[in-house]
This record gives sequence, C-alpha cells and structure tokens, in this order.
Amino acid sequence: MGRIKVSVKYRPLWESECYLTIVTGGRGSGKSYAVGDFIENLTFELGHKVLYSRYTLNSASISIIPEFQEKINIENHSAFFKSTQTEIINTRSGCEILFRGIRTSSGNQTAQLKSIEGLTTWVLEEAEELQDETVFNTIKRSIRKKGIRNRIILVLNPKDINHWIYKRFFDEAKVQPGFNGEKNGVCYIHTTYKDNLENLSDEFISDAEKCRVDNPNLYAYDYLGEWVLSVDGAYIPSHKLKRYSEVNNEGTNLMYIDTADEGSDHFAGLIGRIIDKRFYVTDAIFNMENLNVNEAVVSDKITTHDIDNTFIESNNFGAYFIRNIRDQNPNRVISAIKNTTNKHGRILAQSGYIIEFFVWPENPNETLAAFMRQMSAVTPETKDKDDAADATAGMAAIIRRNYFM
Repeated sequence: MGRIKVSVKYRPLWESECYLTIVTGGRGSGKSYAVGDFIENLTFELGHKVLYSRYTLNSASISIIPEFQEKINIENHSAFFKSTQTEIINTRSGCEILFRGIRTSSGNQTAQLKSIEGLTTWVLEEAEELQDETVFNTIKRSIRKKGIRNRIILVLNPKDINHWIYKRFFDEAKVQPGFNGEKNGVCYIHTTYKDNLENLSDEFISDAEKCRVDNPNLYAYDYLGEWVLSVDGAYIPSHKLKRYSEVNNEGTNLMYIDTADEGSDHFAGLIGRIIDKRFYVTDAIFNMENLNVNEAVVSDKITTHDIDNTFIESNNFGAYFIRNIRDQNPNRVISAIKNTTNKHGRILAQSGYIIEFFVWPENPNETLAAFMRQMSAVTPETKDKDDAADATAGMAAIIRRNYFM
C-alpha cells in the first residue's frame, strides 16, 4: 500500500510551536488523515500519551481504531503497534493512544477523561459536534504534563457561526475563516479537496464540480469547508445577499452610525453608495472601542469615502458624539437620527428591502466581513450581538425615507 501524500498546508502540525491547532476543511480535504499521520509519528517520541476522541463514540474498535490502523499500515509501521478494544500502543516507545468518546451509550464521560493521568496530546475529531464549550475547557485543563510538549488539535467541518468554536477562535480572535497561519498562540490550518486532488477519485471530483454548479451554497459549506453564515431563521440570511465584483465612483455616499461606548455592544457603522436605486455597500466600522477612539475613525471614513451625509443615532451616547463629529467635520452634513422602535422589529421590517436593494462586495475587507457575519446571524431568538443588523436596518430606513419615497 503506497503512502498518501499530505498537502504542504499541514506542515505546521509538525513545525508549529502552538499549544492549540484548529484544522478546518470540507469533504475530501484530507484533514483527518493528515492529523492521524502526525499523531502516529508523534508516538515514536518518548513520553507521550494521546487522547484521541470524538464527541459520540460508542465503539472505538469498529470505527475510529480501524481508521487509525489503516494509517499505520500505509506508513508500513504495523510492526511497531499493537491494538486493544480501546487503545493503540507504540511498542517501540511505549506511547499510548487512547480512543474515547466524550458522550457514549453510558452518558457523558467528561469526568473520566479529565482524570486520565499523563496526557500530553488531545485530538478531537468532528469537533463541530461538541456544542458545550465547558466540556472543552474541562478536558483542556488536563493536558498539562510537565517536561514535554503538550498539544490540543481540533479537527472539524465548519458549521454555523453560532458555534462556540467560531465565536471564540474566529470572531472574538478577529481571524478570518480560511486563514492559514498563527495568531494569539493558535495555529490555524484550512484545506479543501482542491489541496488533495491526487488522492481523490475521479468520481469524487466530478460530484464536487456538479455540486458547485447545481448548488453553490452546499458546495461552499460541504466541499470548501466554509462556515455557514446563513443561520436558520436569520432575518437577513447571507445566501440571499446580492453581490458585486466592482462598483463605480458615481453616486451618493452615505454612512449610518449606531454608537456604543465599550461594554458588550459593538460600535457599528455602514458605508455605501446609492447607484440606480440600489445601495452598494463599500465599507464598515465595527469595533468595541470607546467613543473617543471612534471619533477619529468616523472622521477618517468621512474623508476617505467622501461621505455626502452621515447619519448618527442620537440615542444614549449619540448626542454627545454627534456634536464632536460636527465640530471635527464643519463642512460635512452630519444628521442626527432618533430611533425609538424595537430593534428586532426594525430589522424585520427592513429585511426584505435589504435583501432586494442592498448589494455587498464579493470580497469584503476584514471589518466589513465581520460586520456581515454578525448581521446574518440575527434571529428572533438572538438576545444580543445585533448591532450590525440594526445599523443596516437604520441605513435602509434612511434610504427609503429620504431618497426613494
């Protein structure tokens, strides 16, 4: 059996010094094989003990262990390993790979897993199935053996952006989905089937290309491993947004600001241009900085985008903020807007217009991409993190009332 060639994108598994590695990808990307190959090689180093887990695993001996043994056979290393019903042992080094489910037929196993002595490495396959972040934190704290390199590797097909992995390691960490590299001590690896073509059958590739043509959204999520932006029940689902690749410089430039002063809310601003009765979104302000910082940000955007009219909500901190923006931009039109209606009612009321008449860039910058992700995740059940959707709804109301009535 010939050795499978692993994409160079997986090289950080061997080279990175990060404690945590997040491996994302779609079907056929080779991520599970690459991680298994790395772990199999790691066991030749003395002192390691590996917890290899899935959220649901009722019988390791008929599922995950045969899959791992296949990797050993491909490497021609079968002489160095012996297997039991629940683990594989490297007979040369004495290193163990323990195969466990977090949830089994007998219930949640978190307490048992965290009590395993001497763990140096934790691999969680199909990590998208783990919905409880506290379980991750509990097991994570047990990977702490002294005097040796400790690692955690999460392997997953991305799901929707409400998942805690996305919120914690992408949204809050300000990391773009699909990023390959290191940030804040976390190593990110993302691949697709296109990085693994030489190991895939013609039938698989043909099915992927057919899906690309027939169902682009399914192709993006299933084959390209993109995070699902269109959350079920969202007021403004991502897959319904109109897109543009280029936009001309003629038209009326507008900016709408929903202020916030640190705390848990985002300072959210949407920038765009009215052209032929459509609003082409070009940029955004989306941060959790204080008002003093955002005075400079807003003034810079007014100049950079040559804004014809800036609309700022005067609720709460807005009145004070508007006075300062007017003082800093004396030759610009700065309009105060009072919003008294319920946020979700406003978003729902404007959602149809936004979907029909707002046009968004195919390749938004990092700030606008984050703005769009939050905007498209707001549902009737959302309790917070609705600032982007609210600012978009505010812009829609202004355009309809002031320009197209």
